[in-house]
This record gives sequence, structure tokens and C-alpha cells, in this order.
Amino acid sequence: MGWDRQGVLERCAVSAATAWGFYLMARFVNHRWHMTALEAQLVEAQAALEHERSKRKADRVGRIRAEQELRTAKVQLQQLQLQAQGQQGQGEQGAAEAAAGAAAGEGEREDAEAEDVDADGDTGTSTGAAANSTGRLLDDRKRAAAAAALAAAGAAMPAFPFRPIGHLQSVFSERNGTPRQPQLVPAARSRLVLSPSVPAACLEGIEQYSHVWVLYVFHANTDLAKYLSPDRSGLKAKIHVPRLNGGRMGVLATRSPHRPSPIGLSTARVVGVENGCLVLGGADIVDGSPVLDIKPYVPFCDCLAAATAPAWVQAEADDEPLAVGEVVVGAGARAALTSAWAARRELYGRKGGHGPMYGSAEEYLQLVQQVLSRDIRSVNQRLNVKPIHPTAAATATATATAGGAAAAVAPANPGSHPNPGVSGAAAAAGGGTAAAGQYHVVLENIYISYDIDPGSGAVQVRDAWVDPITAGLVKA
Repeated sequence: MGWDRQGVLERCAVSAATAWGFYLMARFVNHRWHMTALEAQLVEAQAALEHERSKRKADRVGRIRAEQELRTAKVQLQQLQLQAQGQQGQGEQGAAEAAAGAAAGEGEREDAEAEDVDADGDTGTSTGAAANSTGRLLDDRKRAAAAAALAAAGAAMPAFPFRPIGHLQSVFSERNGTPRQPQLVPAARSRLVLSPSVPAACLEGIEQYSHVWVLYVFHANTDLAKYLSPDRSGLKAKIHVPRLNGGRMGVLATRSPHRPSPIGLSTARVVGVENGCLVLGGADIVDGSPVLDIKPYVPFCDCLAAATAPAWVQAEADDEPLAVGEVVVGAGARAALTSAWAARRELYGRKGGHGPMYGSAEEYLQLVQQVLSRDIRSVNQRLNVKPIHPTAAATATATATAGGAAAAVAPANPGSHPNPGVSGAAAAAGGGTAAAGQYHVVLENIYISYDIDPGSGAVQVRDAWVDPITAGLVKA
């Protein structure tokens, strides 16, 4: 029996083709099944998206209507207050009518936004929606007119409570001695400690700027409660200006801290960011001041070359009342400052937290000299000068004449001065009986006493010790 080789090959080919056809059909069915499942998932996702879109549209409509109702309620409340006070008059009505036209455009924009929200996904706008829009427009005009009447009547404006972003640790422990303008003491250091609710990542990129604006609160004002009262009953329209020797000027024409809103503005040099804190230089801010905001200083728009100011606020005004002679730090005073700085540095280590602002006593001495290079006394102290001890006056004059060479004197106890009424440096110079300097300044919790010679204007540093009150060693 012969073997039909050709027939066998043909049958094998047919079987292989049939098997391949079944395989392709199975893959096609499987692919169609997956496509059907994906289409079902897509339909579900589209339905969920449409549901979320409808929900957000409804929320937006509700928010807009709630805001409109809230504004209406506020205006009605203020109208009742005006009626109770009997402050509505013809002049107020005229101002209200004039402001109504100006506010109509804003009301129309709000209504147009509300109409767009209502019509989102619809094919047209119904007659009822148009009627509602017209009614809302009339209500908005009435609210705008009432708001203008309130403004014309001088009604109380709303308050805006702000939370500080942190507080400033500064070398200026008291208001006395704090520079009256920023950058007058370049050696001054301060540290912005952020609030726990403000992440340190907010400071990323700040080191790309050389300077920043610091917006803060004059928290150390003795009359702060009066200025924060609703009626500002303690507001003084004019204040005594130090550079005018007590001359009076409108408070808004000065940089006095005693302002209708006790908010300060200072420029500061960016030293760096250390341990999540912003280190600044040259700021004129008291220690512990709450900081409201930090903004970068942008030269192209913040530096105005054409800006002008009165002569009494120039860098060096004619007949400068705050000018002093040289600052003399004798050997004894230098030793007292060095010892006090070392004692204060030890306190930083004991109490923990952030370290000192300066790495050496020489840097701190530079701060003292820059602060005392301008007369930091009050107007009353400058105009009512008390004679200093004869020995101290002679020492100050002789030291200034000799170009700063002073006799060696005994340093004071830096930790806790044994007798704050007697200066170690002055006692050594005056035979043990001279009184301490009649003026003082506290810098980074170090109490520094000094005198100013009425004749030469020379500033003589007398003594220094750690101030237990500002250093937190005792309760004030």
C-alpha cells in the first residue's frame, strides 16, 4: 500500500489553518469582552464626572446666593443703625444715588456670573430666570446705594483680624534705644521665628533677595489699648517729632509708632535662613514684636529715584538735633561689655533655644557704638539736660580730647550688678564715688549706662551688665 504524502500534507495544512482560525476567533472574542468592560467603566466614570460637575455647579450657585443674602443682611443691619442714630439726610441720599450708578456695573457682573452658572449645561435661559436676574440687579443697586450712604455718614468700617506669622527676636530689648528708622544701625540683628502654623517652607527662595519689607505690630506702645478701641478715643492727631526738637506734626506725616493703626513697616537686610528662622540685619524693631508679613524688596519698583521728602527727614538734616560727638568706650567699659556679653552667652546655653545674635564681643561692641552714634534720648531728656557728675564730665571731655584713650577701670559684675546705682567703671575713674551714667540702653538683654557731655557732645559708655528683667531671670 503506497503512502500518499501529498494528501497527508494537505490535511495537516487544513488542520493547522483551522486551529489558527479558532485561536484568532478566541482572541477577538476576548478583546471584545475587554472592550465592553472598558466601555462600561468609561460610562460609569462619565456619569460620576457629570454628577460631580452638577454638584459643584449647585455649590457655586448656593455660595453666590448666600453671599448676596449675607450682604443684604449686613446692609439692612447698618440701615437700622443709621435710622436709630438719625444720621440719614439729604446729603447722604445724594451720595447714595451717585454711588449707585458706579456700583451697578459690579452688580451686573455678579448677576451675569450667577446666570452663567444657572445656564451651564442648558440650551437656553427661561423667562423666569431673566425675571429673577432683574430682581437681583435691583436688589444689588439698593445695597450699593445703602453702602454708599453708610460711607458718607461715616459709619464704622469693619475690622480685619490678622494672625501674626511669627515674632521677631531682636537685640533691641526695649523701646528706648531702638533706632527711629531702619538701616541706621547696620550691625543690628534680629531673627524671625515663625508661628507653628506657618511652615518653614514659606521661606524658600527668600535668600535670593538682598532685602525684605517687614510688616509688624507696635506691641510695646504704652497706649496700645486706646488706639485699638472701636472709637479710637485716645487718638492724637499730632505728635512731637524728635528731629523737630518737639515740634508737632500730623501723625500720618511721620513714622511715629503712635498711629491710628499701630502697624510698623521696616526694611531689613537678609542675612540668611538658620534652623527655619529668617535672620535679618538693620531692622529697627523691638524684641518680641508680632510680625504680620514679610515681602521681598524689589528695587525696580520699590526704589523711587524721583521721590522727595521734607528737609527735616533727610539723612543729615541742617542743624541735626540728633547728632552727637564720638562714642568713647574706655578700657573699663570695654571690659564690662565683654564680660557682660560672655555672661549673656552662657545664659543662651542654659535656657536653650536659639543662640546669641553675635559670634564675638567685638561684633557686639560694634552694635553698641552704632546705636550710640545718634542721640537716642527722648525730646524731654534732650531739652532738660541734667549736669553729670563733675568727675565723670571731666573724664568724658578728657577722653574725647585724647582721641578715645581712657584710664583702666574695674569691670562690673556681668551676671547681676551688685548696685545698679553705682557704676564700676565710673567709680574707678572718680575715686570710687562717681554715679553711674544717667542714661541707659538695653541691647540684647545687656544694660548699658552712659553719659553725654553737654559741651562736646561726646558719648561716654560707663558700665554694662546683664539685665535680669529683659533676660528673663526675674519677673518684671
